[in-house]
Amino acid sequence: MTSDLFFLLAVSLLKAQVAASAAVALVFCIRGFARRLVGAEIAYILWALAPLAAVASLFPTCADVFQMEPGFRVIFHDAAMEDFWQAAPPVILTVWLSGAAMFIAVLTASEQRFQGMARRGEAGPAVVGVGWMRLVTPNGYEAQFTPEERELVRRHERAHILRDDPLANLLILAIQVMSWFNPLIHWAAGAARIDQELACDEAVVREGPSCRKAYAATLLKAQLGGRVSPLGCAFTPWARHPLELRLEMLARRPRRFAWRVVGGVAVSSMALMVVGGVWLMEPPCALAPSTNTETLRLEPPGIAASSNPVARQTPRPFTIRIRFDLGPPL
Repeated sequence: MTSDLFFLLAVSLLKAQVAASAAVALVFCIRGFARRLVGAEIAYILWALAPLAAVASLFPTCADVFQMEPGFRVIFHDAAMEDFWQAAPPVILTVWLSGAAMFIAVLTASEQRFQGMARRGEAGPAVVGVGWMRLVTPNGYEAQFTPEERELVRRHERAHILRDDPLANLLILAIQVMSWFNPLIHWAAGAARIDQELACDEAVVREGPSCRKAYAATLLKAQLGGRVSPLGCAFTPWARHPLELRLEMLARRPRRFAWRVVGGVAVSSMALMVVGGVWLMEPPCALAPSTNTETLRLEPPGIAASSNPVARQTPRPFTIRIRFDLGPPL
């Protein structure tokens, strides 16, 4: 019973990782085009497709609803393999939890270092805190930035607060913890933070189009900032967000409201397509422990084993069959 439950848990985790990785690959392909066509804010929203695809993979699929034959089946043919699956779950679960714990420890240490630097006035400008957000500024902030530049910094960080970006960063970190073994997820997390900053830059320029030159000068002046909080939203996160990309975005005119509406409709349609694709293409899975050592069916369905001289082979101790079904059987 324990091995069956672990098998279902492991397959669910694998399906979620595959679905999220496919969605991440899709976003990487279209985010640049979306940023140029409908704006940086829509490009940032596209990253919601990855967790949406992962969650959709956990629900009953088309194959489950129509009670199709499992496309991913694990069959045991001797007691030794069943004993392996009885012993493997604790080991695999321990490895996964150990990796997640180490990742959390690294994040905690990074956040503590940032908090210490913030208390010494060596960090910022940045918005920190999830439940109670506040602006952190470095020593000499008022002397370094002019009143106009400080106003631009506040408008940028206010855009983060209005969108609850620190909470979104917490969700991103939670996904990274659960997927610590998936490098594509970590790559996507960094790209999502880039698009988050670009979306806030776009909001500032949209609010005051005449401030582009002053805003670019403020970005250049703040580029040599200190450490960044894993949960925070820094005005110029150090060694993470390319400055040239933000300056390039400032050179473009903000998209009109109609284009943003078109982008929102396109993202909503794409979300439905992603969920529908996961629902249609995801195969069901089954676990079939058995001590039956009779003939393995290697020929196509409908052909009798006795009519095929190569049908009878030496029994294998462990067999995995994978088949993708796109619709119910006719």
